[in-house]
Amino acid sequence: MKKIQILIVEDNSIISKDVQMVLEQMGYSVPCMVTTGSDAIEAVLANSIDLVLMDIVLQGAMDGIETAGRIQSICKIPVVYLTSHTDEATLKRAKITAPYGYLVKPVSESEIRSTIEMAICRFKMESELRESEEKYSVLVETAQDGVVIVHDEVIIFANNAMTKIIGYSEEEFIGMHIMDTVVPEYRQMVAERHKALMSGKPTLATFEFEILCKDGNTKFIELSAGRIKYKGNPDSMGIVRDITERKNTEEELKLHREQLAALVEERTSELTEANKLLEQEIAERKVLEKAILEIEERELCRIGSELHDGLGQLLTAVSLKTHSLAEELNEQSMPEAESVERITFLIDKAKEQLRLLMQGNFPMEKNQKNIILLLEELSSRVTRDYKLPCKFTYKSVSIKHEASVMHLYRIAQEAVTNALRHAEPERIEIDVAQEKNLISLTVSDNGKGISKKHNNGTGMGLKIMQYRANMIGASFNIS
Repeated sequence: MKKIQILIVEDNSIISKDVQMVLEQMGYSVPCMVTTGSDAIEAVLANSIDLVLMDIVLQGAMDGIETAGRIQSICKIPVVYLTSHTDEATLKRAKITAPYGYLVKPVSESEIRSTIEMAICRFKMESELRESEEKYSVLVETAQDGVVIVHDEVIIFANNAMTKIIGYSEEEFIGMHIMDTVVPEYRQMVAERHKALMSGKPTLATFEFEILCKDGNTKFIELSAGRIKYKGNPDSMGIVRDITERKNTEEELKLHREQLAALVEERTSELTEANKLLEQEIAERKVLEKAILEIEERELCRIGSELHDGLGQLLTAVSLKTHSLAEELNEQSMPEAESVERITFLIDKAKEQLRLLMQGNFPMEKNQKNIILLLEELSSRVTRDYKLPCKFTYKSVSIKHEASVMHLYRIAQEAVTNALRHAEPERIEIDVAQEKNLISLTVSDNGKGISKKHNNGTGMGLKIMQYRANMIGASFNIS
């Protein structure tokens, strides 16, 4: 461990030697001893001196007090006076140099030890404090945020950043009352929080308000305040951040949000109104479409009745006439009898085609309210006409609404027709059942299935089945 280096400045060589011996016995190092102030300055510059033991009365032009002042102007070294002069004038001059001790000759070893150790300890503490203050001073002065210290509501310190924010010079700003720079509407709030802070009451450490700048403009700041002890007094220190740009951005965003909300509300209102009109139009369209389908069914039934009662009876009458004519011609052995019989055969075939057409598309009026009879007739006709087993199974089903019966029948009819046209089945099954208020109709076959092309619902037949299901509030599924 490096020994503490002590310079002895004493014009009495005997005293110098005695002090040197005492110091070295204590473990200190004495690199040199000088008798004049100029030599003392040279020794300080030439050596790494930790403490100067200085006699006030010296040889040469400078005394010890003047020499101590010169040394302290060159470098920070603690000085302890060693003198026999205790008059008030000398002491007053010595105090100006802020010595770290004052030993009156003759001195004892214990006095030298305690004075020097206290001087070194004090100097070390002051050096550390000075370094700390210098670091904090640099930190405060180079900080981006403003720093301000307030004593009794008066500004006593401000860093460069603070003066830039407020627009006043340091000389103008220091000494101003804190309320002089606060926008009037915020003064009561700032005063209350400052009072609460200094009295130790709970308060928000960080808050925002507007300040008045020198140029007359205002700025929004964010203040983080706390209590400190500054130069022995209980004061408050604030960290000030200029948030004017942030506030302006927030206001712009708020304005944009309000405008956007207004546009959204306006657009929503328009869409709501349009949706109401669309719903009304859809409802009206459904009513019209339903009416059209019902009219279509009634028209088909009317056509069926007219074909049955008109064309069917006419063909029957013609068939009877041609049959009677053929018999007469055969009795007379006329060769035209064969042609007339052929005409009778064709008329009977036309009657059969008419019957099939009416059965497939014009269910008889007496069956229109009974889904079981209609589906039984459909199953029987498919089995008879296409020579393909078409099985019909059912449980008790009751549908009172005639239009719903006809929609279900048409859906089953279209499904069977699709199976016959596209699936190449060996059998078809139709099933209808009712459980409470739920009625299910299933048409299935063992053919090759439905292709992806048709399964996407683009076929007209599938669309019609889906539409008919929608008309009676049913769900429609294909698998």
